[in-house]
Amino acid sequence: MKWKDFKRRYLLVTVLALVAIAMIITKITYKVPVVAPNNTIQETVTPTEVEEKVEEKYPLWDRLPYFGEGFTIDRYVEPGLVVVKIQGVDRTIIETLVKNWYKVNGIDPETIEISWEE
Repeated sequence: MKWKDFKRRYLLVTVLALVAIAMIITKITYKVPVVAPNNTIQETVTPTEVEEKVEEKYPLWDRLPYFGEGFTIDRYVEPGLVVVKIQGVDRTIIETLVKNWYKVNGIDPETIEISWEE
């Protein structure tokens, strides 16, 4: 077999072999170092911890809305601020009733601000 016949017959095989060699050289040259996995234990938040944090910020959130005579303690707007809806009763009377409700539930009424809605 002559060189010309060999070149013609195995041209595709030769080109593919050269491409494979180039790919192997590139892979070896740019090999990314293997990093050991980080086996540290991550802190997770359990539902109990979340509930305790909510209880600290919103002490009576699970008892809202509270319906009293002529008013409703509707919701927390932010920690320490509740919305009270008045239904046709004097505001000073309602404020006393709301503070009494907080006292009965073991919360200092001075720590709570009230946002009034009529």
